[in-house]
Parts: sequence; structure tokens; C-alpha cells
Amino acid sequence: MKIEIKPTKTTIESWIETLIPKGDLFLWYGPYPAFKQNGYLVIPKEEFLQHPEYTQIAMNNAYQYWLFDKKALSYIIIAEADWVFKLPEAEQKELFKQQITLNRGLIVPTPNGLKLEPKFQNAILTKKLVLTNELFYSLPKQIKEEIVINIAKDFDEWESYKSTFISDRHLLEIVNTFAIEEGINCFSTTLYAITEDLFIFKQWVHPETFINKLTESGYKLVDKMDFLKKDILVIKQKGKIIHAAYTIGNNVFLNKNGQMKFNPIKIVDLEYLQQQFTGEIICYRKNK
Repeated sequence: MKIEIKPTKTTIESWIETLIPKGDLFLWYGPYPAFKQNGYLVIPKEEFLQHPEYTQIAMNNAYQYWLFDKKALSYIIIAEADWVFKLPEAEQKELFKQQITLNRGLIVPTPNGLKLEPKFQNAILTKKLVLTNELFYSLPKQIKEEIVINIAKDFDEWESYKSTFISDRHLLEIVNTFAIEEGINCFSTTLYAITEDLFIFKQWVHPETFINKLTESGYKLVDKMDFLKKDILVIKQKGKIIHAAYTIGNNVFLNKNGQMKFNPIKIVDLEYLQQQFTGEIICYRKNK
């Protein structure tokens, strides 16, 4: 039986606190931009995408770098949290317009009944609200909650199966919950299921590391598709591993899509996984 799952109040509060990293980030196409207002730095696209500070997972996930229109993108502007609203109106409007054009993250439908302070009005374009640090944290609590909940719902369905048939305590602690940290992904969740190691659970694990740990834990590839309890379902695309889930029985799996904190850790069936991911499904089973 499927059920609705929801983040706890504490989780929502954490999402609000960490939604926008310190300061602001803006995308820019065209010639090098120069502004008279201090408090900003312009970084060429290639340098930015290799910069160890600006490519950290919190920034990457917040602004959803993978959605950027990188062909059109020329520069990235890093700025103090209140910088953009000190600019002349024409410069503000151009900056906000470019964020929508270049697919920057943290752009949401304008919430119903939203009443912004006059200085923030230029952040609304075509019924979309371009979030900035200063703007977001000035909003009423109810509006902030609505925004983060709607962002989270864009990443996955808040639907799962009851966990009544799970007896392992370490699995019960995470099933049908939402993370507050960035980076926990399908591979770390699956490895946690077989190792009970919380340290591994909180890592952003990549495919080769995942397979190495799976092998170390006594699992091997088998020519089976019946998926017994504790088997690992792995999905490969063009020879590369793109996803994994832990079998908890009866062709249902403990699963987490992506490395975003908004992706719930939940129970899914095989049909769900086939709808979410295209590729070859293979099975790893622990040696007896």
C-alpha cells in the first residue's frame, strides 16, 4: 500500500536555513560586465567551473549547475548578499532577465499573495521570482516554507510504501525520510544498507568507489533477475553505472534518486525504477 511521505518540521527549517549559500551568484552572457557598485567579482565560465570553492556540492546543488545554458554563458558574477539591489534599476532588470534566460537555479513561480518590499520588485519577471539571499531571507516564514517545499516536490514524488515489513533498525532510521545534507546519493544509501556505516551514508559516492565497496562486502554480479532480499539492483547506461538500489523484498527497493537533500529515501517498486532510469538492469548478490 502506498503512502504519502513528508519532511519533518526540523527538516524544513534546515532546508530554509541552507537553501541559498552565503552571498549571491548570477550568470551573464555577452561582453565582460562592469558595474560601479562594489561588492562583486566577475569570473570567466571556464575558470569558474574548475574553481575548488565555487564547485562545492552546496553551490552546485543550490544553483543547479547542470541546468546552466553553458553554450551561451560567458561569465559568473559572485556578489555580496545585498549587492544586486544597490544597482540602478536597469542593471537589476538585465541581471534578473539573464538568470531566467541562462537557466540559473533558485528561480521559482511567484507565490500567491506574495508582497515584496519595493526594492525587491525587479526580481519578479513573467510570474517568476529570481531568488537572492537577501530577498529570500526577508520573506515571511510561511512563504519560505512554501518555496522550499515546492522546490523539493519538483525533484521526486512524495509517495512510498509502508515500512512495516522492514525489521532492520538501521534501515528504519532512514526509510521514508528526507536528508538535510547535500551529497547523499543512491550509492551511499545502498552501501549504508549493506554495511550499516553512517560515515559512508553521508558521503557523495561515485560509481567505481561503489563497486569496489560492494565487492569488498562480498557481493558479485549474478545472472539473475528475481531480486532476493539484500540483493543490489544496478542500472547501467552505455556500460556505465548510473544508479543502484537495495532490495528489501518482494521486488521492492530502498531507493534515493540523485544527491540532492530534496530527494527522499523511500521504498519503490521495479516499475518505478524502470520509469525513472533507462538502461540495463543487473543484479549483485552476496556470496554465501
